[in-house]
Amino acid sequence: MKINFIHCGYSTKAKENYIRCVDLYGQFSEEEADYIAILGGDGFLLETVYKLIKKRKHLPPIIGMNCGTLGFLLNEVEPENIINLIFKANTVKLKPIVANVKTVDGEENSYFGYNEVALNRSSKQTANIGLTITDNKELIVKTNVRGDGIIFSTQAGSTAYNRSAGGPTVPLFSNVIPLTPICPLPPRWGGTLISNSYTVNFDIEDHEKRPVDCIIDGREVKNIISASCRQSDEFSVNLLYSAEECLSRKILKEQFNV
Repeated sequence: MKINFIHCGYSTKAKENYIRCVDLYGQFSEEEADYIAILGGDGFLLETVYKLIKKRKHLPPIIGMNCGTLGFLLNEVEPENIINLIFKANTVKLKPIVANVKTVDGEENSYFGYNEVALNRSSKQTANIGLTITDNKELIVKTNVRGDGIIFSTQAGSTAYNRSAGGPTVPLFSNVIPLTPICPLPPRWGGTLISNSYTVNFDIEDHEKRPVDCIIDGREVKNIISASCRQSDEFSVNLLYSAEECLSRKILKEQFNV
């Protein structure tokens, strides 16, 4: 069994566990590894996945080892127990939201996020965001959202920024995902759940007066004019969890605040 270990460089705990892991199992390159173990916090896990998936689209199963604070996407596991975790692991497939974003400068790029795509106003002016939802190019809904912004999150990401903004926590394997406004004006629309097969298009109205930024899992794109988003199997990753810490159970507990 070949494991590639990657650790967060500024975490003492991650460094210490990394040394123990390499002593126990050796170190193999990313290309030859059967598994990748990432030692750090939630943010470091996601940051590392982004870097790895740019090199190779299909990654081996990933074991997240919590050496951070919250560790919602990670396992509480000691180095000596990694092999046991692998043999008994529950596999969770994380499907990201893919966002095609266009800026006022005419730049157009694709991004992907495993938590959410958030549009936030970047001035004192209220954002005015045109919202169109389509199903295989067939128009389902067309409206406008005014306020501080809007969040489009994955099932796993529904426990993060989405939940803090008052959005619902969604079961991991459901076929719906939340669309949640941030401080809407007037405050009569609290968001909704939509099919994860739909495409959501955002168009920034009056973008010169009411500028909006797009944040994809913490990566910021300034002054956008549009974003087209959908959940996709593209760039999906498999995370391994112990039976006690399976991500679907963690999300279920979040739904009941326990």
